[in-house]
Amino acid sequence: SEYELATLTKIDNDNYNTSSSIVDARSTIRSQNETLLNARSAIAETEGVAMGITEDLSRQRETMNSAHGRVNEVSNMAEKGDGILRGMLRRNKFWQGKLW
Repeated sequence: SEYELATLTKIDNDNYNTSSSIVDARSTIRSQNETLLNARSAIAETEGVAMGITEDLSRQRETMNSAHGRVNEVSNMAEKGDGILRGMLRRNKFWQGKLW
């Protein structure tokens, strides 16, 4: 009968639409999973770069601290040298006054 044919056609259409919706949902899930995997990969790469930068900054800090220590040593030696030269100049002036 026409009613049964219409009912079967409607059921077939509903099943097709349901199957199509399931396929679309699976496709969407696959796409989202791929996006998540790409994001995780980007995060891992970013973490690796960040770790490299952190290590490099640590080495630079050590270098700067070492250089700072050497600069302080040179500064102290320069101050001592300045004191020695001032003393020599005082003695020189003293002796020049005695000799002339």
